[in-house]
Amino acid sequence: MKKLAFLPIVLILLLSCSSDDNGNGEEVFEPQEIEFSLIAKGHISSSINVEPEDFVIYDNESWEELYETLTPYLGQTIDFEETEIDFDAYQILASFDEVRPYPGWVIDIESVIEKTNQIDVLVKVYQDYIGLTPWSTRQIHIVKIPKSDKPVVFERIFPEGS
Repeated sequence: MKKLAFLPIVLILLLSCSSDDNGNGEEVFEPQEIEFSLIAKGHISSSINVEPEDFVIYDNESWEELYETLTPYLGQTIDFEETEIDFDAYQILASFDEVRPYPGWVIDIESVIEKTNQIDVLVKVYQDYIGLTPWSTRQIHIVKIPKSDKPVVFERIFPEGS
């Protein structure tokens, strides 16, 4: 008889436990890395009219405007892996470094992590070698990711010694 009275209590406890929600019926979103594809990487002249910044391109018109700005550097300091982007399926992440007085600087989009409410982009800026000849340049890194409605937040890191 004691076994029969104990069985409903155990069943209630087992049915009330759940590991796939956060207590309010919603599933917990686990951050996940987003694969990205290289569009372009290299350096451009310090005289080009592009501010040092990180930005997202969502449409073909903005992409064509940026591509036209970078066209003089094609095959010299930048090679584009692709130029025709399907903006119904993808968006572009672009990082432009500040003008540096000596060569040897690098800008890398290191990772793209999708979180619950945003996409975090980690951009690493560092000096790969010390150029001795003054030559002002600006590093760029452009990638594409699957289209998302989530806001994109860029974070720049500067490792020690850079």
